[in-house]
Amino acid sequence: MSASHEGQVVVVTGAGKGIGQAIALAYAREGARLALVARSINELEDTAKQAEALGVPACVVPADVSIREHVDRMVAQVIDQYATIDIMVNNAGGSSGFAPVAQLEDAAWEECLNWCLNPVFWGSRRALQTMEQNGWGRIINYSSDASLHPPGPLVRAYATSKVDLNQFT
Repeated sequence: MSASHEGQVVVVTGAGKGIGQAIALAYAREGARLALVARSINELEDTAKQAEALGVPACVVPADVSIREHVDRMVAQVIDQYATIDIMVNNAGGSSGFAPVAQLEDAAWEECLNWCLNPVFWGSRRALQTMEQNGWGRIINYSSDASLHPPGPLVRAYATSKVDLNQFT
């Protein structure tokens, strides 16, 4: 990140650990006000403490973004807290169903789409309403190189969801 994000409201999903936490803390170093989203409150509180140590406010929003009602509630909570959303970083995702296509269960396929694709649509749709009112905003969707180079037959649902995410973006 080269430009300052001083005072901007940045929502980061999957902010409790890993890439999402690193993204959130990078924005914190630039002075952004954060809304940190993940399922684990303990991990979110850790990220929030690190952000607040950098001198920026961080709102903790526990939510399972694979559930539309949680996404709706998350966006409403962020707007209640900060009155706007400037940047939405859709980072949460993953897959637990790894099998060849012929053996992949419907539940694993649907879980992957609900984890990797639907939350991006739901969150973007809600955030865009505020961004359009403000005349400015950014949505950043994190994908995977699996969308370009599928690593093998055991991750087809994940790779397919990331190809779809790239097209949506």
